[in-house]
Amino acid sequence: MTGNWMRMLLQPTGAAVAICALPMLAPVAQAQNGAAVPQEVAQRSSGQRTQSGDAMVAEATAMVRALYEANARAEQGDGPDPFPGQAADRYFTADILTVLRSGDIGAHPLYGAQDFDGRIDRIAPDMEQPMFRGMITIHVDFTNFGEPQRATFFLRADTDRQGAPLRIFRVEHDGWAYP
Repeated sequence: MTGNWMRMLLQPTGAAVAICALPMLAPVAQAQNGAAVPQEVAQRSSGQRTQSGDAMVAEATAMVRALYEANARAEQGDGPDPFPGQAADRYFTADILTVLRSGDIGAHPLYGAQDFDGRIDRIAPDMEQPMFRGMITIHVDFTNFGEPQRATFFLRADTDRQGAPLRIFRVEHDGWAYP
C-alpha cells in the first residue's frame, strides 16, 4: 500500500516555506540504522546483509528519504541536525563523517548550495541500474530557486560496522562531490 504525505521544507534561514509531496512506503518500520523502511524489509534484515537486491534498494531509498526528513525537521526546530555528532552515523560512512565534521564541505550537503528555496520533487533509485555489485544509486531530484537539480547518493554495506548496515559513501551534485 502506498500513500503520500506532505512535508514542509524551510530555507536555512527558516524564512521561506515550500510544500512538497514525497511518496511514503507503508507499512513502515525502523531499520538498524534508525531509518524508516518498509515492514517487509525490516523483517528480512536481521543483522547480517542477507536481504535481496530489491529489499536493499528499498532500504537505501528509505534511508535517503529519512535523511531529508531529518534535515527538514531540524530546520524547523523539531529535531536534531542529522549532520554533526552521532546522528550522522545513521546515514554515512566514516569517510563522509570526516568531511562533514571538518566543516570544509562549502555547501549544504543535501542541496549543494548555500541556500535552499524550493522543493524535493522525487527520491528514487536509478531507473536503469539501481544496484550494481552491491552499490546502490539513489537520485534526489529537487528544484532550488526555480532551477531543477539532482543529488545522487551512492550506498553500500559498510563492512567496517557490525551487521554491515547500508551507509552513504558518496554524494554527487552538479559539478562536485564528497568525499
